[in-house]
Amino acid sequence: MIELLNYSKAYGEHVVLSINSFRLNPGIHLIQGINGSGKTSLFKSIAGIISFHGDCLVHGLSIKDSPVDYRKRVNFCEAEPVFPSFLSGKEIIRFVDKAKNTPERELSRLLNSFNLLDFWHHPINKYSSGMLKKTAHAVAFLGMPKLILLDEPFTTIDQESKRILCDLIIEYHKNGCSFLISAHDNKNNIPLDFHSHLKVDNQTISYV
Repeated sequence: MIELLNYSKAYGEHVVLSINSFRLNPGIHLIQGINGSGKTSLFKSIAGIISFHGDCLVHGLSIKDSPVDYRKRVNFCEAEPVFPSFLSGKEIIRFVDKAKNTPERELSRLLNSFNLLDFWHHPINKYSSGMLKKTAHAVAFLGMPKLILLDEPFTTIDQESKRILCDLIIEYHKNGCSFLISAHDNKNNIPLDFHSHLKVDNQTISYV
């Protein structure tokens, strides 16, 4: 369960989002909104990447009261991932893997699922946009997350990678992980059964 309490995010004097109270049950959820509506700010707030006013709870665990344990439960993949260019995909994945305590068997499966082993020794600055996105997807599934936030996950990847990603989302959900997914595509074009369809608009979030 995701719960926002007295949440607001502003950049200077500009208020992007203001949500008094919002609760979202476990599941796979689609969230949409026009560019600049606040989707990415909301994702980064829930992931604990940017500061905000109020609180966010995932399965009752507060980001304000238990920031370390909270972040171990919540993973995030940006729409346009940015990693240090001098590091290899292997170094990035191993760093997060160590922090998240990913079982070795699960790590190996993720690497093979996203076909990362052929290029993960190369520095990130040699990656294509698709290679970069698949690396970021693998990072988002590391550990034993209770919530994975995927911001525009279907851009810059091929159809086979989309199928693999959807299969992993379904499998992880069956094992107790929830997903919040943003996408510009019509939900009918995404091969997933969403438990709810949300919209960010007019500085708040609501069900469609």
